[in-house]
Amino acid sequence: MLNILKSYLNKAQKKETLLDITKTPSSHTLYKDLFLFLIEKTLHGVIVINKNKHIVHINKVAIELLKLPQNHDYWKGKSILEVIRSRSLLQHDPPLTFTFKTHWGETLSVDYKPFKFNDIDELTILLIQKKRTTEDPESILKGLSDAAHQFRTPLASIQGYAETLLEQKDIPEEKKEEFLALIIKNTERLTNIIKHILLLSRIRRGLSSDTIKNFDIIGLINEITELYENVKFMSDTDRLLVKGHPDLTQIALNSIIENAVQYGGEDQEVLLTIQESSEFVAINIIDHGPGIPLDSQKKIFNRFFRVKETKKLHPEGTGLGLSIAKEIALAQGGDITVESQWGKGSKFTFLIPRL
Repeated sequence: MLNILKSYLNKAQKKETLLDITKTPSSHTLYKDLFLFLIEKTLHGVIVINKNKHIVHINKVAIELLKLPQNHDYWKGKSILEVIRSRSLLQHDPPLTFTFKTHWGETLSVDYKPFKFNDIDELTILLIQKKRTTEDPESILKGLSDAAHQFRTPLASIQGYAETLLEQKDIPEEKKEEFLALIIKNTERLTNIIKHILLLSRIRRGLSSDTIKNFDIIGLINEITELYENVKFMSDTDRLLVKGHPDLTQIALNSIIENAVQYGGEDQEVLLTIQESSEFVAINIIDHGPGIPLDSQKKIFNRFFRVKETKKLHPEGTGLGLSIAKEIALAQGGDITVESQWGKGSKFTFLIPRL
């Protein structure tokens, strides 16, 4: 998937012929491919079927749960009843939740839900689990829907500008340059969203013990803050060892700092401080931006959530940065909290286990 987008981006950057650029798959096809890519990266068993109850896609987790041959293509076009032998699928329309017993005696639960893919395809999703997880099926499906929705705007822009360049032969050269720049910008945005989703998937699958290291958090913060003009780090300690993944910790802190810099304003200082407890090191990131309304603070770490009141300031964001930072903190045995007052800035606290 990233290769397709990289090809599109390279063509636009090299200003290859308009015909070559528009040979890239249509936005509908690419959107569908991206949606199936999302399903493949989720940690839950997912089967997508069409209105005739034929399989459009079955992900790796579902194949493993159902102990099916490891061949995605073999199942495409097959009836869902060949995979899940349950009268519930015949007798009831979605939405529906039911359980069924496999031929090896295991009971699996299925959430059978309609999914509005677009105006063309009528799809239904079957979410398969061994047991109920703490995550509600509705929130899992909403996460997929929200992620897919993030692809719509950049894909529509790419398609629209490419079609204009192809169909209108008398476009001034400066307009062509402008449209190519917008194609590049939207392709880069799509690439960033996909990279973030891949990173989230990697974190959610768990960090192996050999990637967790002891490292100096003071040194890491100094390296990060050197990259920013208006970010100041205050600490009375020269060296402080913590336990975690240094590269992922850097990604998490960068996400929080970039968020603070963006919304705090170019001339506003962002301050980092350190606090120590018996179990954790707390890294405080304090900004003087617009703050976060109280009703948004509980959602601020949700995937793709963006504060409505500040969204217009930076419409190009993915809404994944703080979600990734939260997942990294939790995966390392830490956490992130936020304190904020609308109109008076925010303080994010990143907790990481200390030695």
